[in-house]
Amino acid sequence: MTSVDDRHVAQAGGVRVLAVEDSATQAAALASLLEREGYDIILAGSGEEALATIQSQPIDIVLSDVVMPGMDGYELCRRIKEGTPTVPVILLTSLNDPLAIVRGLESGADHYVTKPYDPEQLIARVRQVLHRVATTTP
Repeated sequence: MTSVDDRHVAQAGGVRVLAVEDSATQAAALASLLEREGYDIILAGSGEEALATIQSQPIDIVLSDVVMPGMDGYELCRRIKEGTPTVPVILLTSLNDPLAIVRGLESGADHYVTKPYDPEQLIARVRQVLHRVATTTP
């Protein structure tokens, strides 16, 4: 896996983002936003598909919806952290209950962003999480 250390995170080129979203409309909007910033986007429509993707190719960061049929984002995050603990996960959800946020962080999420999100703030969070990982991963 190519290390985020090898890239200038602010320029995003070559950073592989796995976006996990069961809504095709939301997935397309998220992919468009991230692609405009220069990120390489891989889309998954479910937690199961996301896990298969992570096992088959290098991923630098995961952005996942929480509420999805089948495996929810909390369980997906737990499984990602069990198998590939260095891959950061940002959970995206319309759930803004403080207990939902705590549950997300307890599942191992590196950050939690509520929908509707401000595009600039989401990009800033992605950059911040990638920068933190790059400076703390040996």
